[in-house]
Amino acid sequence: MLVGQRVTLSPVEREHLGLLKRWRNDPAIRGRYFPSLPSTDLGQEVWYDRMIKGGRDVFFLVRYSERLRPGAVAPPVGYAAISEVDWRKRRAVASIILGESKYWGKGLGHEVLSLLFAYAFCEMGLHKVSIYIYSDNERSIRLFKHFAQVEGQLCSHEQRDGVWQDVTLLGLTEERYFAEVHGKPLPGAGRKRERRK
Repeated sequence: MLVGQRVTLSPVEREHLGLLKRWRNDPAIRGRYFPSLPSTDLGQEVWYDRMIKGGRDVFFLVRYSERLRPGAVAPPVGYAAISEVDWRKRRAVASIILGESKYWGKGLGHEVLSLLFAYAFCEMGLHKVSIYIYSDNERSIRLFKHFAQVEGQLCSHEQRDGVWQDVTLLGLTEERYFAEVHGKPLPGAGRKRERRK
């Protein structure tokens, strides 16, 4: 479990699949993230089985943990992922979805990304994390630009509701993360780093 000031990130379990399906099918959310096709119960089961067996994806359930009463369970508000991990090249793709709209605009996304990138670089030992966002999703691009650099635009790259859309590509390297985000030098700079297990 990854613990922040207002959110915690814990592993996605099979019992959460119905919740993920609801978020992914929400019209206010579905058109902003990949894939934009509707989710089904069977599709969620197949996705989950592939995720836990493949070793290339890490999905976290995001819970809002601020101002909890004693004994209360933090409500789930979204999920975050480090996916398509290439362990040899030490690369992956990051994404988040805040599925509960009443938590939008509260700065939770920034805290989620702080925890997610810390895990990617400090625990997984990745060299680079990429982010793909529909180019008209200005809100998400602004959020990720607090951490990552815009590397370019992929023209007519993904279909959404039958229409080809441009996608903005952002990237964050371990050098930039440790120098500008984490505020500490890259561990073992100049030496080959091994993946943590």
